[in-house]
Amino acid sequence: MLETLQKCFREVSESGFDKEKSEVLCVVETAGGVASPGPSGSLQCDLYRTITQFG
Repeated sequence: MLETLQKCFREVSESGFDKEKSEVLCVVETAGGVASPGPSGSLQCDLYRTITQFG
């Protein structure tokens, strides 16, 4: 899942958020909010923080 989200965000980011260039729709749903624990036990906000830091 993490790899898929990273790819999705990277493609949108690299397209310059241009609707004509971007063919990717990123939808991230978090049950209970981003401060809920993920499958590994760490908080979801910690997981998402790592995938939004490009470069």
